[in-house]
Amino acid sequence: MRQLITIVLTAMSSLAWAQNNMAESYGDPLDFKVGDVIQLDEPSNDGMYRSVYYTYQAAKNIRPDLKPHSTEKIYLSNQFYKAPFTVVEIKGKEATLAYGIMKNFAVMDLELSIRSGEVGNKENMAPIWLIEDIKKGDRLQLKKAVGPGTYKSVYFTRKFVRKNLKVKSTDKIYLSREYEGSIFKIANKWDLLALLANDSAKEIASIDLKMAIENEEIEIRENHFVIKSEIIMDPENPQDASKLSDSTLYIKPIDTDTIKRVSFFDRLGIGLYMAPIVEALTKKSSSSAYGGALGVIIHNKWQVGAYIQQYSGGFSERLIFPNAFTLDYTYTGFFAAYPLLQKGMLSVLAETKVGVGEAAWSFEETTEVLDSDHFFVFNPRIGLDYRLSRISILNISLGYRIVQGLKMTDLSSSELNSFNFSAMLKIGWFNKLKR
Repeated sequence: MRQLITIVLTAMSSLAWAQNNMAESYGDPLDFKVGDVIQLDEPSNDGMYRSVYYTYQAAKNIRPDLKPHSTEKIYLSNQFYKAPFTVVEIKGKEATLAYGIMKNFAVMDLELSIRSGEVGNKENMAPIWLIEDIKKGDRLQLKKAVGPGTYKSVYFTRKFVRKNLKVKSTDKIYLSREYEGSIFKIANKWDLLALLANDSAKEIASIDLKMAIENEEIEIRENHFVIKSEIIMDPENPQDASKLSDSTLYIKPIDTDTIKRVSFFDRLGIGLYMAPIVEALTKKSSSSAYGGALGVIIHNKWQVGAYIQQYSGGFSERLIFPNAFTLDYTYTGFFAAYPLLQKGMLSVLAETKVGVGEAAWSFEETTEVLDSDHFFVFNPRIGLDYRLSRISILNISLGYRIVQGLKMTDLSSSELNSFNFSAMLKIGWFNKLKR
């Protein structure tokens, strides 16, 4: 009996080992078979898997608020790295995975899992996921267009439209489905945008690489290029969420940090912050100032908000001998900023501040006001934002402050005009950066 058990366990181990070895060599969706045991490689989307998401039944145990008709996909996190899953069903290019006692735990996009390197041999991973690695001279092929008869991410250049299509419109003209299977060369590349060419033209179309990747409209790997006759137009057959039934199985709830929760601010695409301000100026009459700001960041682009600053640096003059008078002023207003360049955690900003304020000469001993006036402020600047963490950003900026409308005893607007250097520590809730 003991020998029989040993033989059975050995056979089971050998089968599992064979299945795992097979899993390491996946290079095509057709390689997957029902019964395969799969171990996920590292996730490719900042700690989250792109190709594997919970079924409604599994997600409901973690997200009780999830509705049966919700189109939201809740993706697995890196907690499932190297976890064993079993393929229990394959429909088209999607597989249903079992985990533990739950037979309907997750759904995996078979093609996407290979292309993103989340399953199988890393050599089969398409470099398409590494936009920074795509370079001038690489070739790409257009796959199935996802737009209504056209591609969403590829459009003719204006030069090509005027010269070859004889159209004067300034609207973008997107490539049609007839270009499916066409192979182009990357003639130039700027961050997420690339210029396409072929043997007959140096400039044909522009492509948004991020959008093309997300919609799977292009293929980068030359050994996976296909001829047009091999392209099959599969009809879309989205799963009807209304047919999903509640799971009758009970599983221990998984830690909530495996769920990609989307906050209210993230859904709106905004971040909120408050920041102390310290400012240094080149004029003796206003050598330093301090203040604060409240701001909003919209889609990691525009920053707008309100600020207040005060100067009380101890500058004094003997306006009426022998009495000394100190200068102080406060101004408030609005600011705006827009990124000229974004690279990783660093952003170069074009900034401007406008506002109104009041200045006053006061007796040093009694603080009684001798003279005061209102003024207008305009302050264009160039700034740098460096994201320290999800809740903090360090900003430094250099600009020139222009003051108008000030007329006081021995003090004019030009006395407050000055180059200024400022630093802010923005503390708040910011949108997650997309890599």
